Amino acid sequence: MPKGIDPATICPLADWLVVELDAKASTTAGGIVIPDTAKDPKAMTGTVIAAGPGRLEADERGAFRRVPHTIPAGARVLFGTYSGVTLIHTERESSHKLIRAEDIMALLSAPAVEHLPAATS
Repeated sequence: MPKGIDPATICPLADWLVVELDAKASTTAGGIVIPDTAKDPKAMTGTVIAAGPGRLEADERGAFRRVPHTIPAGARVLFGTYSGVTLIHTERESSHKLIRAEDIMALLSAPAVEHLPAATS
């Protein structure tokens, strides 16, 4: 875990995303404290604060072209707990992760962007 990195200054490359993690409730409505080991570790949510331009892919002639991903900055996303790299900044309360676009399982909400593909059923 890299320490002392300010996530606001990171400019991700290729298909990497900087995601600010949503805070998990650590107490119930009745005031019972939930330890970290008892929280749901299967999936996490967060907001994309920076997105790279997309990955490079070789075409049939061997030339490289950029393939943009469909996850814009500002989108709320769902991803696996163990995906990516956790970034810790000593002066911020919030946690961030550096995650590949392919590790995003779902868009929970996204800002209005024209290039998002339509959902197919």
